[in-house]
Amino acid sequence: MGKKGPEVWSAPGGELDQGKLKKAAQMLREGELIAFPTETVYGVGADAWSRRAVERLSRAKNRPPDMPFSLQLSGPEDAEGLTVTIPGLVRDLIDTFWPGPLTLVLPAAKRVPFWMQGPGGTVGLRLPDVLVARELPRFLGRPLASTSANLSGRPSPTTVDHVLADLGQEVAAVIDSGESGWGLESTVLDLTRPQQPRILRQGTLEAEALEKILKQKITIVAPTERPHYRPRVPLFTCREEEKALEVLSNRGYKRISLLSPGDPVPGIQDFRQIRGDREGIKEFYRLLREAEEKADAILARPPETGPYAALITQRLYKAAVEHIGGIE
Repeated sequence: MGKKGPEVWSAPGGELDQGKLKKAAQMLREGELIAFPTETVYGVGADAWSRRAVERLSRAKNRPPDMPFSLQLSGPEDAEGLTVTIPGLVRDLIDTFWPGPLTLVLPAAKRVPFWMQGPGGTVGLRLPDVLVARELPRFLGRPLASTSANLSGRPSPTTVDHVLADLGQEVAAVIDSGESGWGLESTVLDLTRPQQPRILRQGTLEAEALEKILKQKITIVAPTERPHYRPRVPLFTCREEEKALEVLSNRGYKRISLLSPGDPVPGIQDFRQIRGDREGIKEFYRLLREAEEKADAILARPPETGPYAALITQRLYKAAVEHIGGIE
Protein backbone atom coordinates (compact mmCIF):
# COMPACT_ATOMS: atom_id res chain seq x y z
CA MET A 1 0.00 0.00 0.00
CA GLY A 2 1.51 3.34 -1.08
CA LYS A 3 2.03 6.38 1.05
CA LYS A 4 -1.07 8.52 1.43
CA GLY A 5 -1.00 12.02 0.01
CA PRO A 6 -0.14 15.12 2.03
CA GLU A 7 -2.53 17.17 4.10
CA VAL A 8 -3.68 20.27 2.19
CA TRP A 9 -4.42 23.33 4.31
CA SER A 10 -6.16 26.45 3.03
CA ALA A 11 -4.51 29.79 3.82
CA PRO A 12 -6.61 32.60 2.29
CA GLY A 13 -4.51 35.70 1.80
CA GLY A 14 -1.43 33.79 2.96
CA GLU A 15 -2.69 33.42 6.56
CA LEU A 16 -2.91 30.06 8.35
CA ASP A 17 -4.52 29.45 11.75
CA GLN A 18 -2.21 28.90 14.71
CA GLY A 19 -3.27 25.31 15.24
CA LYS A 20 -2.10 24.36 11.75
CA LEU A 21 1.09 26.41 12.18
CA LYS A 22 1.92 24.52 15.38
CA LYS A 23 1.26 21.23 13.63
CA ALA A 24 3.46 22.28 10.69
CA ALA A 25 6.28 23.20 13.07
CA GLN A 26 6.02 19.81 14.76
CA MET A 27 6.15 18.07 11.38
CA LEU A 28 9.28 20.06 10.51
CA ARG A 29 10.91 19.11 13.84
CA GLU A 30 10.22 15.48 12.99
CA GLY A 31 12.09 15.84 9.71
CA GLU A 32 9.08 16.23 7.42
CA LEU A 33 8.84 18.57 4.44
CA ILE A 34 6.20 21.32 4.11
CA ALA A 35 5.19 23.13 0.91
CA PHE A 36 3.92 26.69 1.13
CA PRO A 37 3.09 29.79 -0.93
CA THR A 38 5.41 32.73 -1.47
CA GLU A 39 4.95 35.87 -3.54
CA THR A 40 7.12 34.36 -6.30
CA VAL A 41 6.40 30.62 -6.68
CA TYR A 42 5.46 27.83 -4.27
CA GLY A 43 8.28 26.77 -1.96
CA VAL A 44 9.14 23.67 0.03
CA GLY A 45 11.03 23.72 3.31
CA ALA A 46 12.78 21.57 5.88
CA ASP A 47 14.34 22.21 9.28
CA ALA A 48 17.65 23.81 8.25
CA TRP A 49 19.32 22.76 11.51
CA SER A 50 18.63 19.07 10.79
CA ARG A 51 21.12 17.58 8.37
CA ARG A 52 18.89 14.56 7.86
CA ALA A 53 15.90 16.76 6.94
CA VAL A 54 17.97 18.83 4.50
CA GLU A 55 19.32 15.68 2.85
CA ARG A 56 15.74 14.45 2.59
CA LEU A 57 14.81 17.70 0.86
CA SER A 58 17.60 17.18 -1.69
CA ARG A 59 16.44 13.62 -2.40
CA ALA A 60 12.80 14.67 -2.71
CA LYS A 61 13.68 17.22 -5.35
CA ASN A 62 16.28 14.98 -7.03
CA ARG A 63 18.54 17.99 -6.65
CA PRO A 64 22.31 17.95 -7.31
CA PRO A 65 24.21 17.89 -3.99
CA ASP A 66 26.36 20.88 -5.01
CA MET A 67 23.34 23.23 -5.03
CA PRO A 68 22.88 24.83 -1.58
CA PHE A 69 19.47 25.79 -0.22
CA SER A 70 18.55 29.24 1.06
CA LEU A 71 17.70 29.98 4.67
CA GLN A 72 14.14 31.25 4.95
CA LEU A 73 13.69 33.75 7.77
CA SER A 74 10.82 34.95 9.95
CA GLY A 75 11.95 38.59 9.96
CA PRO A 76 14.83 40.85 8.89
CA GLU A 77 16.31 40.70 12.39
CA ASP A 78 17.12 37.00 11.82
CA ALA A 79 19.84 37.98 9.37
CA GLU A 80 21.97 39.43 12.17
CA GLY A 81 23.08 36.06 13.53
CA LEU A 82 23.41 34.26 10.22
CA THR A 83 26.00 36.36 8.41
CA VAL A 84 29.36 37.71 9.58
CA THR A 85 28.51 41.38 9.17
CA ILE A 86 25.76 43.47 7.59
CA PRO A 87 27.32 46.52 5.92
CA GLY A 88 25.29 49.68 5.48
CA LEU A 89 24.46 48.98 1.82
CA VAL A 90 23.19 45.51 2.68
CA ARG A 91 21.06 47.03 5.42
CA ASP A 92 19.66 49.50 2.89
CA LEU A 93 18.68 46.60 0.59
CA ILE A 94 17.02 44.75 3.47
CA ASP A 95 15.10 47.87 4.54
CA THR A 96 13.97 48.53 0.97
CA PHE A 97 13.17 45.08 -0.42
CA TRP A 98 12.41 42.76 2.52
CA PRO A 99 10.02 41.13 2.82
CA GLY A 100 10.10 40.58 -0.91
CA PRO A 101 11.53 38.64 -3.86
CA LEU A 102 15.22 39.13 -3.09
CA THR A 103 17.61 36.39 -1.93
CA LEU A 104 20.87 37.78 -0.53
CA VAL A 105 24.05 35.70 -0.63
CA LEU A 106 26.41 36.77 2.18
CA PRO A 107 29.34 35.36 4.20
CA ALA A 108 27.94 32.73 6.59
CA ALA A 109 28.30 33.10 10.35
CA LYS A 110 29.79 30.20 12.32
CA ARG A 111 26.38 29.14 13.62
CA VAL A 112 25.14 28.32 10.11
CA PRO A 113 25.45 24.52 9.68
CA PHE A 114 28.04 23.51 7.10
CA TRP A 115 25.40 21.62 5.11
CA MET A 116 23.56 24.94 4.61
CA GLN A 117 26.63 26.80 3.35
CA GLY A 118 27.54 27.44 -0.26
CA PRO A 119 31.02 27.57 -1.80
CA GLY A 120 33.49 29.61 0.21
CA GLY A 121 31.36 29.66 3.36
CA THR A 122 28.40 31.62 2.01
CA VAL A 123 24.71 31.55 2.85
CA GLY A 124 21.57 32.62 0.98
CA LEU A 125 18.95 34.52 3.01
CA ARG A 126 15.32 34.94 1.95
CA LEU A 127 12.36 36.72 3.57
CA PRO A 128 9.19 36.11 1.51
CA ASP A 129 6.34 38.58 1.28
CA VAL A 130 3.64 36.07 2.28
CA LEU A 131 2.82 35.83 5.97
CA VAL A 132 2.61 32.05 6.29
CA ALA A 133 6.05 31.65 4.70
CA ARG A 134 7.49 33.80 7.51
CA GLU A 135 5.36 32.20 10.23
CA LEU A 136 6.72 28.71 9.54
CA PRO A 137 10.29 29.51 10.68
CA ARG A 138 8.89 31.63 13.53
CA PHE A 139 6.84 28.74 14.91
CA LEU A 140 9.71 26.32 14.28
CA GLY A 141 12.07 28.63 16.17
CA ARG A 142 14.81 28.60 13.52
CA PRO A 143 15.19 29.12 9.75
CA LEU A 144 13.93 26.79 7.06
CA ALA A 145 16.03 25.29 4.33
CA SER A 146 13.89 26.38 1.39
CA THR A 147 13.66 26.10 -2.37
CA SER A 148 10.97 25.96 -5.06
CA ALA A 149 8.50 23.08 -4.63
CA ASN A 150 9.21 21.28 -7.90
CA LEU A 151 11.42 18.44 -9.03
CA SER A 152 14.86 19.75 -9.95
CA GLY A 153 14.91 20.94 -13.55
CA ARG A 154 11.11 21.17 -13.88
CA PRO A 155 9.10 24.38 -14.38
CA SER A 156 8.61 26.20 -11.10
CA PRO A 157 5.24 25.59 -9.37
CA THR A 158 2.70 28.42 -9.24
CA THR A 159 -0.28 26.41 -7.93
CA VAL A 160 -0.84 23.65 -5.39
CA ASP A 161 -1.65 21.26 -8.25
CA HIS A 162 1.86 21.80 -9.60
CA VAL A 163 3.32 21.01 -6.16
CA LEU A 164 1.26 17.84 -5.84
CA ALA A 165 2.21 16.71 -9.34
CA ASP A 166 5.94 16.94 -8.56
CA LEU A 167 6.25 16.37 -4.80
CA GLY A 168 2.91 14.97 -3.70
CA GLN A 169 4.47 11.81 -2.28
CA GLU A 170 7.34 13.66 -0.58
CA VAL A 171 5.73 16.38 1.52
CA ALA A 172 3.69 15.98 4.71
CA ALA A 173 1.53 19.05 4.09
CA VAL A 174 0.85 21.67 1.44
CA ILE A 175 -0.40 25.14 2.35
CA ASP A 176 -2.73 26.47 -0.35
CA SER A 177 -3.04 30.21 -0.92
CA GLY A 178 -4.13 30.13 -4.54
CA GLU A 179 -2.06 31.01 -7.59
CA SER A 180 1.32 32.64 -6.97
CA GLY A 181 1.28 36.42 -7.27
CA TRP A 182 4.39 36.78 -9.43
CA GLY A 183 4.96 33.36 -10.98
CA LEU A 184 8.70 34.06 -11.24
CA GLU A 185 11.50 33.18 -8.81
CA SER A 186 13.26 35.64 -6.53
CA THR A 187 16.34 37.52 -7.72
CA VAL A 188 19.53 36.10 -6.17
CA LEU A 189 22.11 38.80 -5.39
CA ASP A 190 25.64 37.83 -4.31
CA LEU A 191 27.13 40.41 -1.95
CA THR A 192 30.02 38.36 -0.56
CA ARG A 193 32.26 40.97 -2.19
CA PRO A 194 30.38 44.25 -1.61
CA GLN A 195 32.41 46.10 -4.25
CA GLN A 196 31.60 43.44 -6.85
CA PRO A 197 27.87 42.67 -6.55
CA ARG A 198 26.60 39.90 -8.81
CA ILE A 199 23.16 38.65 -9.77
CA LEU A 200 23.37 34.85 -9.77
CA ARG A 201 19.78 34.43 -10.96
CA GLN A 202 17.64 37.05 -12.62
CA GLY A 203 14.16 37.01 -11.17
CA THR A 204 11.30 39.23 -10.13
CA LEU A 205 13.41 42.11 -8.82
CA GLU A 206 15.22 43.94 -11.61
CA ALA A 207 18.90 44.86 -11.53
CA GLU A 208 18.13 48.56 -12.02
CA ALA A 209 16.16 48.71 -8.77
CA LEU A 210 19.04 47.13 -6.87
CA GLU A 211 21.62 49.40 -8.51
CA LYS A 212 19.73 52.48 -7.32
CA ILE A 213 20.27 51.37 -3.73
CA LEU A 214 23.84 50.09 -4.15
CA LYS A 215 24.80 53.08 -6.33
CA GLN A 216 26.97 50.85 -8.50
CA LYS A 217 26.63 48.52 -11.46
CA ILE A 218 25.80 44.89 -10.87
CA THR A 219 27.32 42.07 -12.91
CA ILE A 220 24.76 39.53 -14.18
CA VAL A 221 26.28 36.06 -14.13
CA ALA A 222 25.54 33.90 -17.17
CA PRO A 223 23.16 31.00 -16.39
CA THR A 224 24.69 27.57 -15.87
CA GLU A 225 24.51 24.99 -18.62
CA ARG A 226 22.43 22.70 -16.41
CA PRO A 227 18.98 22.17 -18.01
CA HIS A 228 16.19 23.85 -16.11
CA TYR A 229 12.48 24.69 -16.37
CA ARG A 230 11.97 21.64 -18.63
CA PRO A 231 8.52 20.17 -19.25
CA ARG A 232 8.11 16.39 -19.50
CA VAL A 233 8.02 16.45 -23.30
CA PRO A 234 10.80 17.93 -25.47
CA LEU A 235 10.61 21.68 -25.98
CA PHE A 236 12.03 23.34 -29.09
CA THR A 237 12.51 27.06 -29.67
CA CYS A 238 12.31 28.76 -33.03
CA ARG A 239 12.10 32.06 -34.89
CA GLU A 240 9.63 30.96 -37.56
CA GLU A 241 6.83 28.65 -36.45
CA GLU A 242 5.86 27.22 -39.84
CA LYS A 243 9.40 26.17 -40.80
CA ALA A 244 10.00 24.67 -37.36
CA LEU A 245 6.68 22.81 -37.49
CA GLU A 246 7.75 21.24 -40.76
CA VAL A 247 10.99 20.09 -39.18
CA LEU A 248 9.20 18.55 -36.21
CA SER A 249 6.54 16.91 -38.37
CA ASN A 250 9.27 15.32 -40.49
CA ARG A 251 10.73 13.88 -37.29
CA GLY A 252 7.45 12.15 -36.52
CA TYR A 253 5.92 14.43 -33.88
CA LYS A 254 2.14 14.26 -34.24
CA ARG A 255 0.84 16.37 -31.34
CA ILE A 256 2.64 19.69 -31.08
CA SER A 257 1.75 22.50 -28.69
CA LEU A 258 2.74 25.98 -29.83
CA LEU A 259 3.69 28.81 -27.47
CA SER A 260 3.99 32.06 -29.36
CA PRO A 261 3.42 35.80 -28.99
CA GLY A 262 1.71 35.71 -32.39
CA ASP A 263 -1.35 33.89 -33.71
CA PRO A 264 -2.03 30.17 -34.25
CA VAL A 265 -0.58 28.68 -37.45
CA PRO A 266 -1.93 25.84 -39.63
CA GLY A 267 -1.22 22.36 -38.29
CA ILE A 268 -1.38 23.30 -34.62
CA GLN A 269 -4.04 21.69 -32.42
CA ASP A 270 -2.93 23.29 -29.13
CA PHE A 271 -1.97 26.98 -29.06
CA ARG A 272 -1.03 29.15 -26.08
CA GLN A 273 -0.07 32.78 -26.34
CA ILE A 274 2.94 33.96 -24.35
CA ARG A 275 3.68 37.61 -23.70
CA GLY A 276 6.58 39.51 -22.22
CA ASP A 277 4.47 41.64 -19.89
CA ARG A 278 3.57 41.27 -16.20
CA GLU A 279 0.64 38.94 -16.84
CA GLY A 280 2.73 36.91 -19.27
CA ILE A 281 5.41 36.14 -16.71
CA LYS A 282 2.78 35.21 -14.13
CA GLU A 283 1.26 32.53 -16.34
CA PHE A 284 4.47 31.33 -18.06
CA TYR A 285 5.17 28.22 -15.97
CA ARG A 286 1.49 27.28 -15.91
CA LEU A 287 1.39 27.38 -19.72
CA LEU A 288 4.42 25.09 -19.92
CA ARG A 289 2.80 22.56 -17.61
CA GLU A 290 -0.53 22.70 -19.45
CA ALA A 291 1.16 22.30 -22.83
CA GLU A 292 3.05 19.17 -21.77
CA GLU A 293 -0.28 17.46 -21.03
CA LYS A 294 -1.56 18.09 -24.56
CA ALA A 295 1.41 17.21 -26.74
CA ASP A 296 4.41 15.00 -27.41
CA ALA A 297 6.47 18.10 -28.27
CA ILE A 298 6.30 21.82 -27.51
CA LEU A 299 7.39 24.51 -29.95
CA ALA A 300 8.03 27.98 -28.56
CA ARG A 301 8.77 31.34 -30.17
CA PRO A 302 9.88 33.72 -27.41
CA PRO A 303 8.26 37.12 -27.06
CA GLU A 304 10.31 40.03 -28.40
CA THR A 305 8.66 42.89 -26.54
CA GLY A 306 7.70 43.61 -22.95
CA PRO A 307 9.65 44.19 -19.73
CA TYR A 308 9.96 40.45 -19.04
CA ALA A 309 10.59 39.23 -22.59
CA ALA A 310 14.30 38.68 -21.95
CA LEU A 311 13.63 36.62 -18.81
CA ILE A 312 11.09 34.41 -20.59
CA THR A 313 13.49 33.97 -23.51
CA GLN A 314 16.28 32.97 -21.13
CA ARG A 315 14.09 30.38 -19.43
CA LEU A 316 12.86 28.97 -22.73
CA TYR A 317 16.47 28.70 -23.87
CA LYS A 318 17.38 26.67 -20.77
CA ALA A 319 14.29 24.49 -21.12
CA ALA A 320 14.83 23.70 -24.80
CA VAL A 321 16.43 20.53 -26.11
CA GLU A 322 17.14 22.23 -29.44
CA HIS A 323 16.85 25.66 -31.04
CA ILE A 324 15.48 25.36 -34.55
CA GLY A 325 16.86 28.42 -36.33
CA GLY A 326 18.59 29.53 -33.09
CA ILE A 327 18.01 32.41 -30.72
CA GLU A 328 20.28 35.42 -30.91
